[in-house]
Amino acid sequence: MILKLENIYKTYISEGEKIHVLNGIHLEIKENQIVSVEGASGSGKSTLLHIIGVIDKPDSGNVFLFGEKVDFSDTNKLDLLRSQYIGFIFQHYYLLPDFTVLENVLMPAWILEKQNKKIIQHDYLKKAKELLEKVGMSHRLNHFPSQISGGELARTSIARALMGEKKILLADEPTGNLDKENSIKIIDLLWQLHQEYQFTLIIVTHDSELTQRIKNRYKLIHGKLEIIN
Repeated sequence: MILKLENIYKTYISEGEKIHVLNGIHLEIKENQIVSVEGASGSGKSTLLHIIGVIDKPDSGNVFLFGEKVDFSDTNKLDLLRSQYIGFIFQHYYLLPDFTVLENVLMPAWILEKQNKKIIQHDYLKKAKELLEKVGMSHRLNHFPSQISGGELARTSIARALMGEKKILLADEPTGNLDKENSIKIIDLLWQLHQEYQFTLIIVTHDSELTQRIKNRYKLIHGKLEIIN
């Protein structure tokens, strides 16, 4: 079991009022699975994804990654866990505007080296170029984010997420800013890369074109996860 959530609760305070976002979430995901989390806007899907990716911590409950309980009090270990094993694909991509496409993809490797000086040195430049070739961006290595299209931003974001041979990819509305043609291309690309690299893929989405391809689907309603048959 690559991921296990036990009784996860998360509450936010908004204008003095408690908002119960997650109400006792239980979830188990096996290695190499593709899973979707669906639901209305504001239902807590992104919050759940952030907890899985140890960006945010639950109010109570336990998260297990790779069979080990996550210690949310150890920020250094959390940073290293994200850098080594978890890749993120965001709807708005969040590429750094002052860095080229190649430099953006290299960024996770640079961060990892800074965090853990004992890590074995890899040919990160070669790996970054290989990933950019895989996603069809080898002709844009020295372009800046402002110089490429929305579909190309998405492709670069996917390459960055995979940098370092990540075991888990978390995608928050990966096709949310794309037209139908580019959405289909990005979905096809994700499935192709999943076949090749065998990562676990957890997707938050409203895209019916995307969810039709997924066997393991969940819907978040009133802070609870329900299986979609």
